[in-house]
Amino acid sequence: MPTQRKKMKMERSDHHTQDYISSLSDDCLIDIFSRLDHDDLDELCEVSKMMRGPTINSRKSALKVNGSNVKVQQINSSKFAFKFFHKKEVELIIDSSMKKIAERIPYLKGKVNLSKVNAKSDVNKLIILFNRFAYNWFSFENVNISRTFLDVFEGIVDNQTVELSFDEDCSVNLTQESRNRFLALILRANTRNFEFNAPCRSGISDARFVHNFALSFEDPVLIDKSNPKALVELSKDQAESVSKYIEINVPRLIINADWILPIIITRLLLENDGEWSFLITRKITSDEIDEAIEEHDNLEYDFNDEIKVTRSGYIVSLEMEETEETYHGSPIIHLNASFGHRFDCRATLGVIRRNP
Repeated sequence: MPTQRKKMKMERSDHHTQDYISSLSDDCLIDIFSRLDHDDLDELCEVSKMMRGPTINSRKSALKVNGSNVKVQQINSSKFAFKFFHKKEVELIIDSSMKKIAERIPYLKGKVNLSKVNAKSDVNKLIILFNRFAYNWFSFENVNISRTFLDVFEGIVDNQTVELSFDEDCSVNLTQESRNRFLALILRANTRNFEFNAPCRSGISDARFVHNFALSFEDPVLIDKSNPKALVELSKDQAESVSKYIEINVPRLIINADWILPIIITRLLLENDGEWSFLITRKITSDEIDEAIEEHDNLEYDFNDEIKVTRSGYIVSLEMEETEETYHGSPIIHLNASFGHRFDCRATLGVIRRNP
């Protein structure tokens, strides 16, 4: 009897050892396969069924085709069209259905056969397709932003650094939970440029997203014209993060005017040259801006004598004589006396000199 128990223990131990060796073998293969490109993985996938697992797990880190821009259009509820633009400005069009992904995709290095790829679902096949490329920019046109779309979107932006643009013809069909998931995916995409132009009753960006997006990437750009009825009001800490934006245009974003002058000063010191557009709680004057800059030791300034009043409000221009000690990119500040008071800041030919 003891001998029998001992034999059973040995059998279990041998089985555990085999599992361990198999797992170790897969890890080694994945480490090697991750250094290959997707064409090589396609060929390895055909060699043996035992290779399919490691090749699938290697695709996320495998070498990609670089420098691709892609436009995504939704034809109907289950069919999407993709246009790939490469460095050589070759336009490649793929008609792809969620039910039947196109088997062959022409691109710079040859042909991709998705029938060789072992994927559990059509969505996974679509993700495998997108993971073959390293993207610079994604433009979404006429897509329905829904839970199904988010499943695809999650797969194509994960571990990518891209610029994202959603056109005004896109539709939004998200619950509060799925909207939060969408914003979390934007942050996870590690993008520095997010442009959203589709109308959305509840809006896309909230105060937390504006703050977190500012901290997620260097020199971020946020354009959100979803234009909800409700205002997006920032706390003082959240408002301070706005100075990190090169460009921000959120029509219903509102900041307390008492906090805005230090943000302007920070922007001048950073020498950012993009456009700012959001609301402030009251109108601020050129004298307030003058006084705030005068109190700052690291900035010398001159206002030109001409202060224009236009339909958009006061325009205060900072200008100085151009020398080697000056820096280009001083802002023009637009103050609008309409509801909420719009604050715009954009680059001009003005200059700001730093104290030595």
